Amino acid sequence: MSERYFCFGKQGICEEETCARCDFCDGEGGVKGETLDKIFKGLFGDEYDLDRLRELVQADRDERCIIPPVKIGDIVYLITTCKNFHQVLDGTMYGDDGGPGTATGMYCPCELAENCPFPCDYDGSFDCEKHKNTPAIFEDVVTGIYIDYVQDGVTFDYSGSADFEDFGKTVFMSREAAEAAMKGENENGMDQR
Repeated sequence: MSERYFCFGKQGICEEETCARCDFCDGEGGVKGETLDKIFKGLFGDEYDLDRLRELVQADRDERCIIPPVKIGDIVYLITTCKNFHQVLDGTMYGDDGGPGTATGMYCPCELAENCPFPCDYDGSFDCEKHKNTPAIFEDVVTGIYIDYVQDGVTFDYSGSADFEDFGKTVFMSREAAEAAMKGENENGMDQR
């Protein structure tokens, strides 16, 4: 009776004597090159680079590989309060000629971007002071990723920054995930600050 083993090419059990006739194996314990090519193309697409894969594997082994939770331009959803937002000018401080600019004052960046999660007042104005301690879900855009010896983090267009470890806790990739987290915190009576 011949030896039996699992064949990764066939994704099933093979017997030793059939190996020489296999499309996957080369009959000498190796794998046919064209078969490997098919496997790698299936995993990585048509334009894979084995040297790059080796480099990434080595970087991971050396603990030099950091994978940010997002990329620049991604939309994220943060559970936070208005008090965590810095006020911004609604225009420029100075004009091109050095004279007065277009700014009329300091405002909440969410108000200016028209993505405030709170309803505006009857007259169309926003009262950030009224909602400053109320937890809500704010939509924002990733503008930067930083990695240094102290921490790894992400910067946002309006709401400052967050550490990588905040993802899944107060920063989410979908509104649904943020809503589920916020609902869970409310039901468990957790502090949402």
